[in-house]
Formats: sequence, structure tokens, C-alpha cells
Amino acid sequence: MKTAVLFGDSITAGALVQENERYMVHLEKAFPDIQFVNKGVPGHTSSQGRERFETDVMELSPDLCVIFFGMNDTACDAGVNMPKVTPEQYEANLQHFVSSLQSIGCRIVLCTIFHVIEGDEQSYYYSRHPKENFVNPPGINGWLDLYSEIVKRAAEQYGTELADLNESFKEYIRDGGRQEDLLISLENGGIDDGVHPTPKGHVRIAHEISKPLRKLI
Repeated sequence: MKTAVLFGDSITAGALVQENERYMVHLEKAFPDIQFVNKGVPGHTSSQGRERFETDVMELSPDLCVIFFGMNDTACDAGVNMPKVTPEQYEANLQHFVSSLQSIGCRIVLCTIFHVIEGDEQSYYYSRHPKENFVNPPGINGWLDLYSEIVKRAAEQYGTELADLNESFKEYIRDGGRQEDLLISLENGGIDDGVHPTPKGHVRIAHEISKPLRKLI
């Protein structure tokens, strides 16, 4: 049986949904011959992931690895245009993950980062992260687009597969859906989160990851 590591943050860990609603569970159902190992840690950036990469991922010698970081990397809490992880360091972290895994024959899916519910200083994202710090590019979703472009570039440069969650969630909105369908909100969860996926959001994530994963098995 092949082993696949899901390497990421609280979205991978399944924060704010039941264990049987996490995207990992949907992947397990879709790929019963793969053993999935969840290595998502809430709050982690790609740099924090890099600190645990050897023990959490490399020591398992996985056949497959799905890498999904960026939501925490882009938070500009320290000041204007001062993300927790700079675009340059984010790209370097992805390069380190990919080159290390490819050296042991592991095949990789890189994930882009979907938009959040931005809100204002009273609710949702900007109530926790000052809006005025997200200047260039403007707004947190502009930063998520920027880091998603880095992911896409890395996938092309290093020959990995890509799960374009950023585009998938945008497509859902263009087709008449609402962010509140896919992200935890006051309406559906009683909290102004706007970052973590709903059960429906996890289904969509699993669907998007399944497409490139099928190419690798």
C-alpha cells in the first residue's frame, strides 16, 4: 500500500469540522489503496513546517505528498507589507520540500491557497489582522493570489502536480456560489472565521486534490 502525507496547517488538520468531514477522509474513500497520514498543524507557516519536515514527512519515506501552506504565511501582522513568511522565503521553502522529496522518489501535489472572507475591523479576517497592513498587493486576497502564483511557478519549474484550490474556489463564486458555502461563517457556524472550510469546502478541496493525485498512482 502506498503512503501519502498531507502536509500543511489547520486546514489540513481539519479545524472547525468533525473528523469525518476533513478532506483527508474524502481522499481515503476515493483512494482506498493509499494510506493517508495527516501532518497538518494549526497555525503553522511553511517555515514552521520546514522545522518539522524531516520528522513529520521525510522519516516516513512517503510515496506521495500533498503540500498545502500559505494561509498563515501571508498574514501581515507585524506591519505594512510584512508577512510572517516573505514571498522569497515561501518559494525557498517549497523548493526545499520538493527537492528533498524528489530525491527519495516521492511524487508531489502542490496546492494553491483559496480566498478568505475579508470582512472589516469588526468581523472576519480584518478583525484579527489589520487591513491597513495589506497594501502591496492590496488586501489579503491579493496576497493569497501572489503566493498562489508562487505555488504554480514552483509546480511548473520542478515538475510537480498542482491542485489549484485558489482557482477552484473562484470558479465556484463565478458560477453563482457564495463564500459562505465553502468557509465557516456566522451564518453556518456561529463564528466569524471566514478562513477554514465548511464540510462542503472540504469536499471541494478533496475533489481538486483527487484530480492530480490520480495522475500519480
